[in-house]
Amino acid sequence: MMRKFGLLPAALALVCMLSAVASAHVGVTVFYPQVPDPAAITIDGNDDDWGWYDPALALNQPDFFDRASDFVELSDYDFTILNGWSAAPDNKWYGFARFVDDTLKYDSPVKEWWKDDCLQITVDADHLGGPILGQNLEEIANGQRWHIRIFPPAGESLLPNQTPFFYSQLEFIDSEELLWAVQPGLLDAAWTVLPAGAENLTVGVTYTYEWSMALWDIWGLTEDESVRHNLAADDVIHLGYRPIDADAPGSGRKHSMYINDGSQSQDVDASQMPDFWAVASDGAATAVENETWGHIKNSMSQRLQ
Repeated sequence: MMRKFGLLPAALALVCMLSAVASAHVGVTVFYPQVPDPAAITIDGNDDDWGWYDPALALNQPDFFDRASDFVELSDYDFTILNGWSAAPDNKWYGFARFVDDTLKYDSPVKEWWKDDCLQITVDADHLGGPILGQNLEEIANGQRWHIRIFPPAGESLLPNQTPFFYSQLEFIDSEELLWAVQPGLLDAAWTVLPAGAENLTVGVTYTYEWSMALWDIWGLTEDESVRHNLAADDVIHLGYRPIDADAPGSGRKHSMYINDGSQSQDVDASQMPDFWAVASDGAATAVENETWGHIKNSMSQRLQ
């Protein structure tokens, strides 16, 4: 099991720093590393194949603010999120997230997963911004929004192959044709939960998500109408995380968290998401190119002056 690391101020500046790296965004830049060997990662919900990851690049609960309270106790709700990317021919975004929660809640229908313990993710791969609520195909082309939850129900047409990823813009538009890309090879995801036998309202739980996903500059109704994003070193995308904690049966959110200095508007406006900057790897475990690290450290030192 991967150790949890609290970020010291200098390390935190490496992960989430105010920067003018690219065009319109909220001012937060998160650096995420290249996966040294994508074939070595098995999407099974476990982090035993993430030993190469530099913990200074992890996103941890103190790196987020809660829109409903000034402070969230780690004993109440704690998490770590890892991000990676791979170049062609694999060309995918990778993620692993671990949550430690005082009470597990998952009693809502799929279009209301935001009332449960879940992770919301918004993505704007081409970094062009625009509205993404999902009321029409233009907004869906601008970017995508996902709700991820453990215990996805079987037989739900909105969750192909019982994936834990719900394409949540389908709350607003009735176009299940958009799910063509929610298939193995384009989106692979898995989850775990402890203790074994945990159920709704179990106390003291740990759950994880792991995924690999193709990203899209344009996500249309078919693959022919879509444009896949090409990940590469120094590529910058818009990406927003929103961890959601809920405890009471049938009720809504207890905690709804966004990255520090980020914007709650990332849910509906792609230009309000943080920037995620792809950092190149030299192929060695945990290592990134010295030139790139020098650039990161130089940018950080300029911000801290």
